[in-house]
Amino acid sequence: MKPSPLTVGAGLGVLALFALAVASSGGSPRSSYPTSNTRDDGRAWPVPAYVRVSSPFGWRTGPFTGQPQFHKGVDLAAAEGADVLAPISGRVAKIETTQTSGLTVWLHGRGEAHRLAHLSAAYVSEGQEVTAGQVIAAVGRTGQTTGPHLHW
Repeated sequence: MKPSPLTVGAGLGVLALFALAVASSGGSPRSSYPTSNTRDDGRAWPVPAYVRVSSPFGWRTGPFTGQPQFHKGVDLAAAEGADVLAPISGRVAKIETTQTSGLTVWLHGRGEAHRLAHLSAAYVSEGQEVTAGQVIAAVGRTGQTTGPHLHW
């Protein structure tokens, strides 16, 4: 039996569904948040109380070059230090820092790979198992950014 292919950023097409299910932190620190309350699919919106997409997936004008570029994720504008949640249950596959993406956590699970970038802190370690809705990092502005946001 052939394994199913790993899809990067799966679920990006249902941003509107998740936006309806965003949980507010109420200002108190939490270790996890509820997953989607519109359907029991085991997913969580990665930045509770923040739903503004500052740059969608697809072609855009590069903010630093002014040239057309393909944006391989969704940028969610959020306050620096805001909690970043695991969007799915799975395993932390990699934590890295690059010049363009800054501090980045790669999460694998459900046959999907999720990249969470420009973080100010990571609260997990490589190989760690996480559950959807668990706080795993903090929003930042590391790497090449125009301001604090989560690249998902």
